[in-house]
Amino acid sequence: MKIIFFLLILFNVNLYASNFSYKMDTHFTVTNNQIEIPGFLNYATYQLKGSWTDNYGKLGTIICNGESKTFTSKLVEISGICEITDEDKNKRWWTINRDKSEIELGVGKAKQIEGENVWKIFNDIGCNYAVKHTEGFSYMKLNCRIDEKQHNTLQK
Repeated sequence: MKIIFFLLILFNVNLYASNFSYKMDTHFTVTNNQIEIPGFLNYATYQLKGSWTDNYGKLGTIICNGESKTFTSKLVEISGICEITDEDKNKRWWTINRDKSEIELGVGKAKQIEGENVWKIFNDIGCNYAVKHTEGFSYMKLNCRIDEKQHNTLQK
């Protein structure tokens, strides 16, 4: 009986610890330069510029630079680095990666490389993102699991 009680407490503590999330919504305009190798590959560099808001009431600007490789299968691999600046001019830098998916719509992984001031709490944290590209702009949603300490820091 004590073992069952201990497991229930442990399970509840683990559920509570992962109950927080950080969500960021971004809107971008896209510029890209392409080189096509007919029948093999379309290689492009891109730049995304836009704004972001999060579920803690913070906002700012975002710039991403990267590359995409579209194969004959019409699937794309995307990688890049983003510089994210908040309204107080604090910066953070993230990597973004997407394995073979459709160009217009996909999901990937993001990870913070470095952050200034409050944003240091995200260093080395991996997150998931989904992106939708349409003509002229893109929309991305990022979701990260965070702990209570990170949650409390963001609420200040």
